[in-house]
Amino acid sequence: MDNRKTYYVLTATNQTVLDEVMRNGYQIVAGLLDACIDGEYRGKCEWYHHEEQLCEVSAKHRGVLFTLEGDGIWRKYFMSGMMQYVKAIVTFPAFDTDKLQKLTDI
Repeated sequence: MDNRKTYYVLTATNQTVLDEVMRNGYQIVAGLLDACIDGEYRGKCEWYHHEEQLCEVSAKHRGVLFTLEGDGIWRKYFMSGMMQYVKAIVTFPAFDTDKLQKLTDI
């Protein structure tokens, strides 16, 4: 297994634009084209220049927000040639004695 590959999910606020981008000359990564599920292009691949490529695509389609998620732990938002990077925030609920169970009940 190649651990360098990232599982990407690419979406956009305008599905028609995203479909056009993926079909017509902007075939950014072949792996992303393998699966389009509910308007999300998904795939596991190596994509080293995604920031430059999606900034370029978003500059050509101003006002459309493109969202790229990587392995479910980060997101990059692209709009009008600019990018915002955010990491996932993991939280745990507080301890609740009412939710304690015997091991056999789990």
